[in-house]
Amino acid sequence: MVGPTKAQLAARKGLTFKLPKFSGKPAQWPLFYAAYKTSNEACGYMDHENLMRLQESLEGDALELVSGQLLLPESIPRVIEKLRRHYGRPEQLLQNLLDKVNHLEPPKPDNLRSFVPFGNTVEQLCGHLEAAELRQHLVNPLLIKSLVAKLPDREKREWVHYRRNKGEQTLRTLTDFLMEIVEDACEANVDVDFKPAYQLKGGPSSGKKKPKEKGALYCHSGENSPGASSSDRKRLKPCNLCQSMEHRLRHCADFKKLSYTNRLKLATRDKLCHVCLNEHGGLCRFRIFCNIGDCKEHHNPLMHPVRHTFGMSAHIRSNCTAMFRMVPVQLHCGGKSITVLAFLDEGASVTLLEKKLADRLGVVGVQERLTIKWTADITREEKDSRRMNLWASGVSPDAGEKLLLHSVRTVGKLMLPRQRLDYQELATQYQHMRGLSIESYDGQPELLIGLNNIHSFAPMEAKVGAPVEPIAVRCKFGWTVYGPRHFATVAAGNYFGYHQAITNEDLHELLKSHYALEESVVMVPQESTEEKRAREILERTTKRVGDRFETGLLWKTDDPKFPVSFPMAVRRMKQLEKRLQKNPELHENVCKQIDEYQEKGYAHLATEDELAGTPPDEVWYLPLSVVQNPKKPGKIRLVWDAAATVQGVSLNSLLLKGPDMLVPLVKVLFGFREWRIAFGGDVKEMFHQMKIRTEDKQKQRFVFRKTPDVSPSIYVMDVATFGSTSSPCSAQFVKNRNAEELAAQYPAAAAAIINRHYVDDYFDSVDTVEEAVKLAQEVRLVHRKAGFEIRNWVSNSPKVIRSLGETKPAAPVHFNRD
Repeated sequence: MVGPTKAQLAARKGLTFKLPKFSGKPAQWPLFYAAYKTSNEACGYMDHENLMRLQESLEGDALELVSGQLLLPESIPRVIEKLRRHYGRPEQLLQNLLDKVNHLEPPKPDNLRSFVPFGNTVEQLCGHLEAAELRQHLVNPLLIKSLVAKLPDREKREWVHYRRNKGEQTLRTLTDFLMEIVEDACEANVDVDFKPAYQLKGGPSSGKKKPKEKGALYCHSGENSPGASSSDRKRLKPCNLCQSMEHRLRHCADFKKLSYTNRLKLATRDKLCHVCLNEHGGLCRFRIFCNIGDCKEHHNPLMHPVRHTFGMSAHIRSNCTAMFRMVPVQLHCGGKSITVLAFLDEGASVTLLEKKLADRLGVVGVQERLTIKWTADITREEKDSRRMNLWASGVSPDAGEKLLLHSVRTVGKLMLPRQRLDYQELATQYQHMRGLSIESYDGQPELLIGLNNIHSFAPMEAKVGAPVEPIAVRCKFGWTVYGPRHFATVAAGNYFGYHQAITNEDLHELLKSHYALEESVVMVPQESTEEKRAREILERTTKRVGDRFETGLLWKTDDPKFPVSFPMAVRRMKQLEKRLQKNPELHENVCKQIDEYQEKGYAHLATEDELAGTPPDEVWYLPLSVVQNPKKPGKIRLVWDAAATVQGVSLNSLLLKGPDMLVPLVKVLFGFREWRIAFGGDVKEMFHQMKIRTEDKQKQRFVFRKTPDVSPSIYVMDVATFGSTSSPCSAQFVKNRNAEELAAQYPAAAAAIINRHYVDDYFDSVDTVEEAVKLAQEVRLVHRKAGFEIRNWVSNSPKVIRSLGETKPAAPVHFNRD
């Protein structure tokens, strides 16, 4: 199995390593399995890591079921499958929920308190069915009928009227009906018990004597209502508008006659919740949704805005002359995926997702308070925000593979403008839009993607019409359309970009990166003390040896000391062996490369004198890894893990990164597009052309064996390795040193090598084919003087390619794609 990618390693910083506890209860399975799948997909955990996670999370019956298999990492897939068969079957989860419903104690007609546990349990059943995607049972008439049969006669009649007004009969409809009754019970300040009803009857008991219930009759007939005591009548609060004791504010005829502005003023004055129109602190837990038009927002229909208010409403529909950049995307977590409308915002520094979507996906994140600030110093606090990483992909046929969105933060509500896009309508009016694979949509964005994930929506291709027409831009999620438009149906409210509250240091870094493009060609960096030390080591230890250069490792101290690392290297070697044994073709390739390394002089078997004559604290063993690029199936690279630690020490921890000697990429690209004839190539195995001085070679040992039945052989790397933090800097220094030494003889080639290279890639341009051939041949000659072989030539001129002896057809170089 290939190790985690850089994105997955970064995701580990934001997601918890631990899994939720699972003891074998079916109700716990959805959360446990979602956490396992999500964290594995985002973080790329290996089997040995999942072994530790399962050993910590499993307990009770679940642990007893698989305890005999929680010994070896390779058994993890079988363990998860066995748990799924025993605890994760949908029918088993459904049966568990139905058993709870069968134990429900019917609410009593003269006891308002008894409706609370009943309503809460039905809501739990509905929520579990939705989360488990057992939606077919939400419209099960027998299930709904059995629940309604438990209601008193009065509530049955009210349910019939409620169902008629809604025009549908689902478990969610019944749940909403019951939660309104529960809301009444809470508003009446009845001393309620919020434990589910199935725990009140036949469930586990705490051993304490249950207090006698106090009845409270639910009625609206005033003080003379039979069965309502004076104390209960005092608990009922009067209507906030007319002060009547016979109804709540949401049933008040006078309140319904008020304009939206006056309703809003009343709710603001009395600090009323916009969902239940009651007074309470925190988030409203009642599932009341707007049903006006196509609005499904979490607010009371009486609080649906009908006029433009404060420029913030997301429900107003009017003609607007601008379209915002939006695109439908799919979010993925484990086996779940949902389609949402995403707002692509280059004015926001953070990516935001509405909390309800994260809950539907079952994403496990880290809870962190979030402060959002925008214009006029308006601040918004999200105390329960969670930080997570999410996989996303486009929904159009042109969309590519899944992309990892980093540091996505949840918010209660985004309140972004609603927008409609009809592609057929666009193509009819705008000629430059025709023939594009643009997805139509009509909705309100529930995801905002900011600059911290700019890689996901960076422009790759554009179609531009007249100055007053919208443009179409293709990104990794597909085609997006935005800009001026005469008949777009969008919200009238203004939109403001979001950003996180940042420190002065963060602000400094943001400004620095903002001006990096303008400064890239003229900036003169100031070297730190560590960078000066690294440069001094390079100047002192680098020298020409035959047709190669020799250099030293960039040590932080003059006399680095190491702990014993041989056991760690052997352990990692055995892990690699297990992987190679499963793939004979890969095993043969690695063995062949090890032999070739010795033939090329990149590595050698350690001699007896080296093994006996080197002090133990001056030796370091590098674990050998194998990396495969999925985009290059035949490319297999050997990498030495210089970040592997023993007692908190790694090779990289004792090495300096060195000064940044890279030419800014922007400068290289400018030069590549400057003249008529463009050409370029790349250096083969650049790091391995640099010899490492004898004093440092013993810090680059590694172990390997071709078959498990022999003792490991100890090898020494004689050249710079892939994985060492100092290798990139040393390679640039050697490349430039070689060019400087030959600058008098080949001035143009030396300048090109120093100024037109980005790492091991060379891109340049000149005015004529003859100039290109001459310069490319001189660059190749100068590189050979240091052992560097430049190859894979590309050019927009076939004649240049032929003159350089390139047999393969030139692959195009795209600067508007990946």
